[in-house]
This record gives sequence, structure tokens and C-alpha cells, in this order.
Amino acid sequence: MELNTQGVDKPDDLNVGGDRPVPGRYHLVVKTVDDQKRPGQLGVRFEVLKGTVPGQEKKEFWSSFKTDADWAVPIVTRLAMVTGLIGPNEQKNVNFYDAVGRQLVAEVHERAWKNEESGKSGTVTEIKGANMWQLGHEDIKDVPVDQEMANYYQTTILPMTGQGQPAGPDKKPAPPAEAAAGNQSPAEETQPAASQGGWGDL
Repeated sequence: MELNTQGVDKPDDLNVGGDRPVPGRYHLVVKTVDDQKRPGQLGVRFEVLKGTVPGQEKKEFWSSFKTDADWAVPIVTRLAMVTGLIGPNEQKNVNFYDAVGRQLVAEVHERAWKNEESGKSGTVTEIKGANMWQLGHEDIKDVPVDQEMANYYQTTILPMTGQGQPAGPDKKPAPPAEAAAGNQSPAEETQPAASQGGWGDL
């Protein structure tokens, strides 16, 4: 069996644990957005750049955000604020497809699901509730970030968008709302999610 450790300085640098990141806090970049697959839900695919758990870089996962329930509006609004799609004290239509390429820090967890009708069950990796922050926020100063990617994003990508900067530490989005089980309502906890990350695999 031939192995290759070129570019790997230590065991912690290896990408282990499958395609999905393990629970932790991560510096993420938005890779894909889909608001067509499931009515009333926004699917966002994230890639890990760096975080509190070593070896998770380049792993990807989908997270689903409800858009048709009053309790979920603050969560999806927070996503828009931390990615700079909307600023403080604004009211406007937000196109979440513009979030592709945007960066943020978020807490990622693993949630169990079970479909009572089919009996199928599994786990899904997703952002935990509204635990999302803009880069540089004081609450995530202990989370490692990919500084090269962060610098490029803040000096090159954001100025090109013309849609404003993510809210700074003195302009915080609302405090994280702990949705009962991540970003889905209690009534949806028994709905199936794909065993390898949810949205993109159904």
C-alpha cells in the first residue's frame, strides 16, 4: 500500500473522519446555495477553512435554514448579516445566492434524525441554531481562522460586492437563538436527512 505524506507535517494535519467535519467551531466559506429543492427552506453548502478541531480543512456539509416560519426569521437574518448581505437597520430583499464566496465562523454539530413513517434514521451535520458570527467578532476570537483566506476576503471580495461589510463587533446581530434542534423546528425533527450531510443528498 503506497502512502503519500507530501504537504503533511504532522498527523493532526490529515483530513480524517469522513467527508463531514466533526462538531466544533469553524471558519467557513459558502460554496453553494439552493432555495429551490425544498419549499420554505434554504440550503447552504459550507467548506471548512480552519477551526477548533485540526484536520477538518476542506470538508464540506449542507445546512438547512427555514424561511417560512416566524421563529426561523432571526436565524436566516443572522446568516445574512454575518455574511454582509444586509447591514444594521436595513430593510431590503436579500438574494442569498450572493452569499457564495462569503466567509463566516459558525458552530457545527451533529443531529440525530428519525422518520417515524419509514423507520429510517441517521445523523446530519449542520450549523447549530443561530451560532454564526462575522469574521473578527469578539465572541469567536479563540477560533483559529485561515488568515490568508480571511485577508483576501476582507480586502478583495467584500469591496467588490458593493453590498456592505459584515456587522462589526460594535454592531452585533441579535444574540444566537437556540433552536430546539439546530435550524429545524420541533415538528420537523423526525423528517429524513441524508446520512452524509443532508440537503445535497436527498
